[in-house]
Amino acid sequence: PTGAVPQPLPAGYAATGNAYAVRFSGSSTGPARPGVLSLFYPPDRIAGAAGLSIHRWNPTTNAWESLGGQVDAVHNAVSVRFDRVGIYALLAAETPAASKIYLPVILR
Repeated sequence: PTGAVPQPLPAGYAATGNAYAVRFSGSSTGPARPGVLSLFYPPDRIAGAAGLSIHRWNPTTNAWESLGGQVDAVHNAVSVRFDRVGIYALLAAETPAASKIYLPVILR
């Protein structure tokens, strides 16, 4: 994990967790052939997996690029083929149905 998700996020998206810096030993640009990156999401915090996609931070433009991804609802993961080092994060499209409000419970 990078410790913080680079900002700003794309309009209408929220981070589902940490951002991850992907590096390869012996290479500063990427693997010899494409790989598969799988990021997992907490099902108790995600209302639906339909709006999930993996994004890559582009340091040149200071913006996130959507890579899409294949959702695996059984394992609570999103996977995508990739071929570059960088910072990756799983983002969720914000929808009114996906919003949660946490209120304190006061008992007397």
